Amino acid sequence: MSIPSLTFHPKMSNPKTELGWWIEIFSAQPPCLYFFGAFDSAEEAEALQDGFVQDLIHEGAQGIAVRLQWCQPQELTVTEQSQMLDFEEFPPGVTLV
Repeated sequence: MSIPSLTFHPKMSNPKTELGWWIEIFSAQPPCLYFFGAFDSAEEAEALQDGFVQDLIHEGAQGIAVRLQWCQPQELTVTEQSQMLDFEEFPPGVTLV
């Protein structure tokens, strides 16, 4: 199983250096957690999230959940199951696609 290739937005940054608004996308297949950001505002992230979701769907990802989060992720792509939330455990406020 391959991990989808992603098109990066010009606002993508090094997650180890920037705290901000991030788009967090979980896919059940392949089981991955993706972070896109950091963005200056939740509104900016929300306005751009559909493009990232569509890229993942185009690459074959299924069972997608999205949320916006103020954070500083350590990795842009997480494939280790122990570091991911279970799909059914996403808290309220998560958009299932």
